[in-house]
Amino acid sequence: MQISTNDFKTGLKVLYNNAVWEVVEFQHVKPGKGQAFVKTRLKNMATGQVLGVIFGDGAGAAVIQPVEDGRGLLAARIQSDGDYVDYLYTPGGGTRYPASIETVTNRLHYIKMRGNELFKVAVRSMEEISRQVLDDLRMSPSDIDLFIPHQANQRITEAVAERLGLPPEKVYSNIHRVGNTSSASIPIALDECVRSGRVKPGDLLMMASFGAGVTFGAAILRW
Repeated sequence: MQISTNDFKTGLKVLYNNAVWEVVEFQHVKPGKGQAFVKTRLKNMATGQVLGVIFGDGAGAAVIQPVEDGRGLLAARIQSDGDYVDYLYTPGGGTRYPASIETVTNRLHYIKMRGNELFKVAVRSMEEISRQVLDDLRMSPSDIDLFIPHQANQRITEAVAERLGLPPEKVYSNIHRVGNTSSASIPIALDECVRSGRVKPGDLLMMASFGAGVTFGAAILRW
């Protein structure tokens, strides 16, 4: 990035965008004029675990109305498994640890995530619940025209698609552009698909999601 300061040097730590960055390479572009290029690396988030960099801001909404048989929402399932509650959660602020000076001091109001373990649970859960809604309709993954998963992680998306036997052209992803917008990710992705013409009347869509709790769900609809 380009800055306008003469105070930067290798090893300097800078608070920027809610994170601490360390200068690993520094070079003046115009000595004496305060312009330089600085190469940095993320040292640690100022507000907890290094999670903020993967999230994006977003919101989505939909209007639901009656449609003729064979269209609209055809099947949906939602499940949870409390055995994995500590894989992704915020310890403070609930009934177990009500908000207090101690919970703030101990940084219990920030998201905690066990990334490697969560990845495996997310992939397995999204695949299983996707197959359940397919079974409800006596369908197979090959019947799906487009799969729109929760945009939590590109590796998760690819792993779930591979397990379901879905080719890349039938899987939508936008996390590389907008990040993980949490519960808004599927509505945003669906809107993008509709606006771009990726979704056409009569297409069979499958959506699957995963989140804290842990919770997971899937739905199939005919557009």
